[in-house]
Amino acid sequence: MGAAPTPVEFNVASNSVRLRCDSDAILYVPGLSENRDFTFDGVFSATAANTDVFAKVGLPVLEDCLKGYNGTILAYGQTGSGKTHSLLKEGEEDAGILQMLAMSLFSHIDNDEAAVYHVEVAALQVYNEQIDDLLHPNYQTGGGHNLAVQCGGEVPGLTW
Repeated sequence: MGAAPTPVEFNVASNSVRLRCDSDAILYVPGLSENRDFTFDGVFSATAANTDVFAKVGLPVLEDCLKGYNGTILAYGQTGSGKTHSLLKEGEEDAGILQMLAMSLFSHIDNDEAAVYHVEVAALQVYNEQIDDLLHPNYQTGGGHNLAVQCGGEVPGLTW
């Protein structure tokens, strides 16, 4: 007898996730009575390299920012799923998306002598309904923790 089919199917080629509602599925989603397909900008396997994620997600956001648009990269998932690794890993080998964004941005700026750039960056974390400023100079000792969000999404005190 074969293994039970997985209740969550990832299709990297089509950037989609399918939740199965079969009676033998292990996953229970209240109210799910039929299979549901969700499409994302990118779906990556657990073994995907940060460079792959950057090429699919980070680089298009950076290219739009260089055209004058605001950009946001959101990492969402359960504790231990790799969000911090994907975004913030330091080093040359499999660097995090944030490091690759910064390197690519300033490389582009350095090579474009015809334009003048104004760069503003913020990095925040939402964890247990608390907002923390990841760029606060005293973050490691408690600075920039538990910031408030105002109407309209503004976060007073966020480091830019």
